[in-house]
Amino acid sequence: MKLPWRALLCWPLCVGASAAKGSALATEWSTIRDTSKMDTADDRNGDGRPDAWTLTNRAVAWSVADQNFDGQPDEFRCTRSGREAAKQDRNFDGAIDSYTVGRPKHPERATLDVNFDGSFDTWLYYQQDELLFMINGDAATRQITGWTMYDPASRQPFLLAALAPTHNPSTIRTVKIEGRGEIDLLAGTDKPAAIQEEARQKQLIEFIKAEQPFARHPNEDFNACAR
Repeated sequence: MKLPWRALLCWPLCVGASAAKGSALATEWSTIRDTSKMDTADDRNGDGRPDAWTLTNRAVAWSVADQNFDGQPDEFRCTRSGREAAKQDRNFDGAIDSYTVGRPKHPERATLDVNFDGSFDTWLYYQQDELLFMINGDAATRQITGWTMYDPASRQPFLLAALAPTHNPSTIRTVKIEGRGEIDLLAGTDKPAAIQEEARQKQLIEFIKAEQPFARHPNEDFNACAR
């Protein structure tokens, strides 16, 4: 439901009431609100206070939402020149645990803190809106612990790999092919020519080396959009 303009006067009070939950989120919202033009403010649950906003600041369009209706925005989407960067607090503890980059409604990569311990541990990469592969690791220790490749046609896991204790992707020897068991990449015999898993594995390793998921914080993409 669209709110009358007088209802918009409650922004500072509504947000301030729950600012203690996540001061970083409150600061983010305050900065966006103070530097952008408010376009719409909606009350989706009918409690009399806004919980979804759209704003503009020159070339930047904002979509902000309070998904659990506690008065504190927890999802921020920035769109510029057809590109979107989004971040979200999925468990509503006041900390951002999800970053997504791509085109609106068409993600290209995402960085997640799946277990909500404050350290990013999952990196997702998409191709033509389909999940291509997932890297697991620990941003705090900068170590990759494994990955999963997906078949774009079936959307099912195609290749699973768990790294040795060295956490070095280039030293992996055995991979597990979903439905086909394990394959020794260094064995030259009894490997079906049609599968060519070694080539796929090397391609993925080169991608990981080039992507370097730990090289920068995912918030950098969000800040680049917001500037």
